[in-house]
Amino acid sequence: MKITAQCVRINRKYYEKVLSLIKELGIYRRELKPIIDGDHICIPVNHLDNLGSLLAELTPEAEIEVTVGQFEPRHLYSDYREFVKELIPSDLVALLPRSYDIVGNIALINLPDELLKYGKHVGEAIMKVNKHVKAVYKVGATHGDFRIRELIHLAGDEIYTTIHNEYGVKIYVDLKNSYFNPSLSEDHHRVALEVNEGDRVLDLFAGVGPFSLHILCSKKAYVMANDLNPHAVKCMHKSIYLNRKKLRGIVEIMNSEASSLLNSIRGPYFNRIIMNLPHKSHQYIDGALRVLRTGGVAYVYVVAGDDLNVIEILKEKGCEHSYIIHDVRRILDYAPHKYIYRIKLIKK
Repeated sequence: MKITAQCVRINRKYYEKVLSLIKELGIYRRELKPIIDGDHICIPVNHLDNLGSLLAELTPEAEIEVTVGQFEPRHLYSDYREFVKELIPSDLVALLPRSYDIVGNIALINLPDELLKYGKHVGEAIMKVNKHVKAVYKVGATHGDFRIRELIHLAGDEIYTTIHNEYGVKIYVDLKNSYFNPSLSEDHHRVALEVNEGDRVLDLFAGVGPFSLHILCSKKAYVMANDLNPHAVKCMHKSIYLNRKKLRGIVEIMNSEASSLLNSIRGPYFNRIIMNLPHKSHQYIDGALRVLRTGGVAYVYVVAGDDLNVIEILKEKGCEHSYIIHDVRRILDYAPHKYIYRIKLIKK
């Protein structure tokens, strides 16, 4: 069965150069086979706004056309479990996680403790499937105000810093000292699309800055990016430098406790506020609404069991008369019967 996908059509002599750029942007769909059409080739890609003009600017000689094609899927040997199942006891094979995260060139897997003894085999199998991965870690729970994840080295180099690519945005990440969730990449992009030119945005719990970076690279907006963790703040500064040629907005990076920052802002100043601290963000809703303009939007992330539980959590601060709930959306699975939700609030 063929799959419909956006693609880049180019003359075959520019294939290697354009493919390299597409991979650098992080949008290459390697699970689909490119289409050869005479002297031209169609490279399957994930959707990216203004892709044609971006590639044309980088390779004007290639006469790039962004279009849509019907692609055959590759039969990739992409399941790491196929490499490792013969190396562990048969009664433990069912415990192997189906999926794992990749941040830049580092893989993170939620490996059960029963399999830790075979962690090196698991890590090496993941690296076989993903040739660019240089290190594999078992991840544990997050701890403390900085949301630092426990990491146990399984295979490859013992590295913790990397450059992660989302929709062409480069994000410098220090996994040992800061929090980053690559599973939110689509949400980083989606929220940035909603920002208008000229908006003032407060990213209250920015972490290493993925929401802020997506906005700054796509919109002429002012962004105040704040995080309590000084290591995350350092990552943001490095990411700003990495993306310096494509920045369109203006950023002010802060290293402050959220309540102190909100109290220091006089009156309603921002059009949008991003509050991605799922276990605690609802505790700051009243302060956030105070600095949000009438009609402004707050994106509040919470952990909840269902939509009704979301409403109950929001009501804990007792300021529901000050906003309208515009949208409640389940974003990610978090734990059994627990999910991360994004709630879009509009200030009355």
